[in-house]
Amino acid sequence: MNSNIMVWNAQGCGSSKFIRYSKQYMRDHYPDIFVFFETRVSGVSASKVINALGYSNSHRVEAGGFSEGIWLYWSDIVTVEVLFFHFQFILCRISTSGSAFSYLATFFYASPNYRKRRSL
Repeated sequence: MNSNIMVWNAQGCGSSKFIRYSKQYMRDHYPDIFVFFETRVSGVSASKVINALGYSNSHRVEAGGFSEGIWLYWSDIVTVEVLFFHFQFILCRISTSGSAFSYLATFFYASPNYRKRRSL
């Protein structure tokens, strides 16, 4: 099973440039799974950006103030079951439509803060 996965340390997802660049990348590369780390955006602002990107399937770990945050998007070509999440990672089971095969994936972003990173 092949999945086209794109991972991006975005360092802030609230700008109009971020939305424009992300949409262009999606048009050029058609990722099945798209993961953004260090989004630095949460709540209503995050929902607006997520809706603007146009993926119907997503899971979000809220940012802590102006740091952290993980956003996970996936297309209808794959099925993603989020098994567990933490402010530093998302653990999920991924499978493709029509296949009995699945795999586990962990998308993690370790905090630069030593004390927070120790819990990882």
